[in-house]
Formats: sequence, structure tokens, C-alpha cells
Amino acid sequence: MRKGSINIVKVFNGTTRSFSLNGDVDFLVSFSAELLNPTPGMVFDAVVEGSNRFGVLTKVNDGEDCVMEAILVKSLVNDDRLDNLHTGQKVQVMVLERRFELGDTKVMVIGSIPDAHNESLNAGVDEGPVLIDDTADIEDTVELLDDENSSLESSDRESDEEEEDDQDDYDDFLEQSEAMTACQKIFATPFVYATPAPTVTQQAEFLAIHNQLRATVGSTPVTWNTQ
Repeated sequence: MRKGSINIVKVFNGTTRSFSLNGDVDFLVSFSAELLNPTPGMVFDAVVEGSNRFGVLTKVNDGEDCVMEAILVKSLVNDDRLDNLHTGQKVQVMVLERRFELGDTKVMVIGSIPDAHNESLNAGVDEGPVLIDDTADIEDTVELLDDENSSLESSDRESDEEEEDDQDDYDDFLEQSEAMTACQKIFATPFVYATPAPTVTQQAEFLAIHNQLRATVGSTPVTWNTQ
């Protein structure tokens, strides 16, 4: 949003807050403002801020404020004219992709030099298309960047899911181990029942259950205390 561009269109009648103890009043205000939202394919004027072997950094200023930075990445844009740019030079930039989030003070752009541009940049450069100036190529480049980002995000999600599965398996293993240890402690000593001794039917049921548990975790025989 451009500084100083907000204009109030209309102010509606205020309403008091019923839950406020300070007599606060809410007003509904309609306003307009100038927004910067560059789209792929848009061409704008910028000034070269600096360059290195990776690319060229350009800026767009609104007065003294920098509102947009455009990076001409040499690995994405095969253009020998990038080597002829120097600090402070004015250049036209075509948007390939833009990035910004809520609260940012400037927009970040990945761009290229449009084909119809300053003729001075063409001095000493072979004729012919040396940059990505076809709409389909631009879309393919942007899609490639998105695919790479999506692949990285997908790989991270898969890695996180695998870690969660491993943690779940480990937790299940611990629970089973703790349950097995508890069973072994319980059934490691003989069952001793006080007087009166169980009936024949109850003894048969107890023995059947105990034998099943014994086959699983190991135990000692059931004994009966009739004293």
C-alpha cells in the first residue's frame, strides 16, 4: 500500500459498544488506497542496485522508499546483456514471479529483461533471442519453480509422516513391552487361593485361562491352598 494514498470515501454513523464500560463507539469507514501487486508479464522501470555472479539486483523507489526489489537471476534467464548492466543504470524489468506476505514493506520479484528494451544494452551482443521472452516459456519457468517447491514440501511432509509413523511404532512397542513385563510379573509366581478352595468347575476354568496365559508369557503351575 502506497504511503499517503488512503482517501476516506465515507464515514457511516457510529454505534456504541454495549459491552464497553468506557463509552466506546465503532465507526464503519469506506476508503480507497493505491496498492502494488505486480503480475507475471508486467513490465516496469527499475534502477540497478548491484550485481554478482548469481544475478542482478534492481529496485523500484517511490520517493525515498523502496517499494519493490527485482532479481534478475542468471541461471534462470540466459541473457548476456545482464553482464552489461552497471550500478545506477535504469532498466526495464518483466515480472516472472513475485513474492510478498502480509506486513512486508516491499515486494520481491524474480524478473527478466524484456526483448524490446534499451538499445544501448544490445551493443556487443549477438542478435537473436537470448532471454525468456515467450509467454509459454515464462509459464514453464514459473511452473518449474513451483514444482520444485512442491517437491521439497512434499518430501518434507513425507519425511515428517515417516518420523511420526516410526514414533507411533516405537510407542506401540513400548506399550506392548510394558504390558508383557507386567504380565510376566503377575504370572511369574503361583496362583494361591485361600480357603474355601474353588469348585471343580471353577478350577477347570481357572486352569484353562492360566494355561493360555502361560503359553503366551510363561508362568508356574496353579496351586491351591486349602489350609
